[in-house]
Amino acid sequence: MKHEVVLLRSAEDDIFFHFTQYEDQSEGRGFRFDADLEAAKDLLADFPQIGSRFLGEVRKYLLLRWNLGVFYHVVGRRVIISAVLDLRQDPGRLLQILRSRQPI
Repeated sequence: MKHEVVLLRSAEDDIFFHFTQYEDQSEGRGFRFDADLEAAKDLLADFPQIGSRFLGEVRKYLLLRWNLGVFYHVVGRRVIISAVLDLRQDPGRLLQILRSRQPI
């Protein structure tokens, strides 16, 4: 049975940022990113433990083609995505962003 995949507002904002950035670079590129992200969400729904542990219960699934990480945690039958971040930045900054987005 598939897990439900939920995007937090912060992840939606990240996705919109990346989509517009890619689409500005080349028409259609944003839509290719979106298709890859949808495939990743489908995979996470089927195999929620596929991502490596990153910070506590937060897992990271790589979108290698885009140099992005999908950061999420699993709660019951839900995969909750809190961030989609460019991995080519300071690791300390990644940790800071993820800590600020942890559920209370």
